[in-house]
Amino acid sequence: MPSLKNSNLDKVGFRDLKGFFLILFDDNQKKRICSLIFKDNSKVIEIDNERYPINEVSVASITKLKKQLLDSALKYV
Repeated sequence: MPSLKNSNLDKVGFRDLKGFFLILFDDNQKKRICSLIFKDNSKVIEIDNERYPINEVSVASITKLKKQLLDSALKYV
């Protein structure tokens, strides 16, 4: 499985917006790895324009999407 080098991990950042939490590469909104979208009645992780509903925001629910997240991040390396 491909991986990110430690030097590239320093380029991963975030933006915390009302109702959204963006994981970005190079602090560039066009290089979005994923978005966590929180509404009153739903929680969703969006990766490459595909939405994955989650029951709770936890390490367990996010790591289920490890492959999709890694593939998304590797596009920008």
